[in-house]
Amino acid sequence: MKNRLLPAAAALAVAISAASTAAASPIVAASPIVATAPTVVAAVSAAAVAPPRRVGHRMSDREFAVLCERIERKPFKSERLELVEVGALDSRFSCEQVRRLLAFFTFDDDRLAALALLAPHIVDRPHAERLVDCFTFESAKQRALLLLLER
Repeated sequence: MKNRLLPAAAALAVAISAASTAAASPIVAASPIVATAPTVVAAVSAAAVAPPRRVGHRMSDREFAVLCERIERKPFKSERLELVEVGALDSRFSCEQVRRLLAFFTFDDDRLAALALLAPHIVDRPHAERLVDCFTFESAKQRALLLLLER
């Protein structure tokens, strides 16, 4: 998964950047990297266009909508989990956003895998226990609570 993560991260970063910033950066247009390494262009573009994210603030509604749209288009849980992982790299989420992301997964084990990726990035920790209700079985609820308490 890690080998595929960089292209996925670059594609998601470009999409999120496009959603949050309308204009392209002049730095990217003048960059010699653009002409010599096309695979790096997306990562460079994302880095140059994306506004710096303040630590402790949740992902904007626009960025979150882009992430959800991309996840929804993926038919397989492994692809969806990969996008959740990529989305969580440099982002923070509210409990409501995490709840909405968990809803993209059918089974408790998949939701637990997604929660394990998202739990360290939750900004409103006092409300995190509400996420336990997203799980069907008691054993999964207990594991989810443990994930939320250890982060």
